[in-house]
Amino acid sequence: MRRLPAASGQRAASQELLTSSVCAWVAVLVLGLGVVPAGRARAESMDPVLSRLRIAGGRPGCGNTSDVNFCKDDELFERMVSELGVALAPPMASPAASHGPSGLSLALDVTVTNVDANAAQWGRTQAGASGEPDPVLAWTHATLRKGLPFGLEVGTTIGRGHATSLWSLGLSLKWAIVEGFRTGIGALPDVALQATTTRSMGLDDLRLATHTGELLFSKPLHIGRGYRVAPFLGVQLLFLEAQSGLVDLTPGPDDSGPGDGQEPADVDAFERCRPGAPEPGRGTPLVCTGNGDDFINNVQFNPVDQTRLRLFVGGELQYGLWRVSTSLGFDLLAPELEAMRRDPGQTEATLKRQLAFSISAGAVL
Repeated sequence: MRRLPAASGQRAASQELLTSSVCAWVAVLVLGLGVVPAGRARAESMDPVLSRLRIAGGRPGCGNTSDVNFCKDDELFERMVSELGVALAPPMASPAASHGPSGLSLALDVTVTNVDANAAQWGRTQAGASGEPDPVLAWTHATLRKGLPFGLEVGTTIGRGHATSLWSLGLSLKWAIVEGFRTGIGALPDVALQATTTRSMGLDDLRLATHTGELLFSKPLHIGRGYRVAPFLGVQLLFLEAQSGLVDLTPGPDDSGPGDGQEPADVDAFERCRPGAPEPGRGTPLVCTGNGDDFINNVQFNPVDQTRLRLFVGGELQYGLWRVSTSLGFDLLAPELEAMRRDPGQTEATLKRQLAFSISAGAVL
């Protein structure tokens, strides 16, 4: 008879622990993603500036003979969005086993991906910015996962790229097709299939999306005193899609920087057009100064569709509600460059292989 108050007290304590854990993790996620302060509207040091990916008229790769016209550099665009896409893609940061129908997990991870900072695509985007291009792109993800019956698990992820204006929003679905075999025919590893989709936000002239299909293996090992370690191994097929909006290769004097004597000063044709005086019975005419030649410098880069095969190795440490994991992902095969190379003697036909190191901390409620 006296166990009832104790059970009630345990439930109250559990609810209090659950509430405090959720509040603590919400605060951590807000601070980790940099939501405060919000509304900062300046360009970041690693923002992709597509207007810099250009070839001056008359140079190799650009058939325009006029010295005021430019051509888009699709090779640099593909190399840039390829590296951005790998950083944007969510890492494998958890074992194959599901959390069960009642499980709810919150996690915050930081993923660091190397980029070729000395390459032209990053050198050009840094023109006019202070300092050198960063050799890595760091991304913070906040992930919420909910367990479902039959080994299913759904999740949503919001992320932010450090030193960029890019945000990401993603969805995931995991199915633990084999889990929990510990005895008998036992000692089988947990096996799961997972699919994710992620889209970028924050840049008007670039739309970037990644889709992944993953096969994941893991095995939990109890090491005493309530601790459990789960090493995991995963194979990921990464599909990347990138598309640019209309890009002005000559956005104006503010972005042209000091002249080097080789390229003319930028001119923004749209800025030279203003509404004229209204005419009776007719609409307001558009009055433009100059000859309009600069409109040819408004281009759209070729879309990029790319596939990468990647391998992840990592492990998770669990104690009670709390979990910490780390993983390392790398390309098994370097993808081929689809765009025509401007200078085949200076650039490779394949893209650079990239590493992605991730560390994650969270709780399962």
